[in-house]
Amino acid sequence: MITTKGAAWHSHYAYFLEKFGPEKMDEVKARMVPGNIELLFGKPIVAISRVSLDAVMDFLVSADKLLGTGDKTLIRESLRKKARTEIKGIYKVFVSILAPETIIRRAANVWKHIYQQGEVAATKKTDKIIEMKITEFAEMPLEHDFSVVVYIEELLRMCNCKNPRSRIIKSYSRGDDQCLFEFEWD
Repeated sequence: MITTKGAAWHSHYAYFLEKFGPEKMDEVKARMVPGNIELLFGKPIVAISRVSLDAVMDFLVSADKLLGTGDKTLIRESLRKKARTEIKGIYKVFVSILAPETIIRRAANVWKHIYQQGEVAATKKTDKIIEMKITEFAEMPLEHDFSVVVYIEELLRMCNCKNPRSRIIKSYSRGDDQCLFEFEWD
C-alpha cells in the first residue's frame, strides 16, 4: 500500500470541511469505497501518521464529483491551499528566491521521503521548461499524476513564475511505464 503523510490528509479534509461543512463530508464518505472510509475515519490520524494514498485520492475524487462538477476544480483548489499551507514562513522566503529548476529538483528529492518508493528526476529543457520523470511507482493511484502537476504549478507560482502550466505526457494512470510531466512558464 502506498502511503502519504497524515498532514496531507488533514490539509485536504480541512479544506473541504471548511468549505462545505460536516453534513456534506458525511455525504462524501457515503460515496467512498468502504475500506477507504475505515482507513481515513476509523481511527485518529496525526500529522506524522502514514495513510493510504489510495484512500486520500478516493476522498478527493468523491468530494470533487459530489460537491463540484467532477472536473477536478475542487481537487486543484485543495492542492493549491495545501501547497501554500505547507510552504510558509521561512520556507516561503526560500521558495520565492530559488530558481524554478531548483524548486522542482527539491520537490523530486522530497518524493521518496513522502511516498517511500519511486524514483524522480527533473531535467531542465530550456530556460522556461523543465521535465520531471517518475519511475518505479507503478502502483500510483488514479488521479495522483494530476495532484503532482497541480502542486508543482503552485510551487512555481510561489517562486514568481508567471503563468505556470503543465502537461502530463506519460502516466501510470494511462497504462504507461512511467510518469513524464513538463512544466512551463512565461
